[in-house]
Amino acid sequence: MKEKMFLFIIVLLLSVCSSEINDDKITIDGDQEDTIILSEKEHTFKDDGGDFTITTEGTQWLLGGCYVDSKSYGFGCTVECGEISNFEGFNIYCDSFGNPGIACEISKIEYSWFTITKETQQKIVFNVLPNETGKPRKIRLLLSDRNYLTSIEIDQLAE
Repeated sequence: MKEKMFLFIIVLLLSVCSSEINDDKITIDGDQEDTIILSEKEHTFKDDGGDFTITTEGTQWLLGGCYVDSKSYGFGCTVECGEISNFEGFNIYCDSFGNPGIACEISKIEYSWFTITKETQQKIVFNVLPNETGKPRKIRLLLSDRNYLTSIEIDQLAE
């Protein structure tokens, strides 16, 4: 009798666990569907550099930190809107994007060989200088909107 009861519980658990779940209605704490919706998630520049624009459908996202050639950097606005802070060779610009009373957010990241600009709430522009190092270069820009996190991968070929 105990074996039949145990078997019944196992079968019941397996049937419940294997039933189809509608991902639109059930989420795990911390999960969120894509509210940023990037036009592109990656781009490769030739060694001569240039500009590249990515657009978003969402408008509430924030620029976060980035990885440059596998080294991680975390940023935040520690200055007033319109001011520039310097962090480990990066210039970080902060803006409220015309929303008075809203906290400042990162609007531009400048580094020795690239600039990333959040021109509007739906447009990011990458400007990459020519690569004369003889080695490929890489940027991974992090973006967030509440609990949703994503990134953009930028590569630059060597000369």
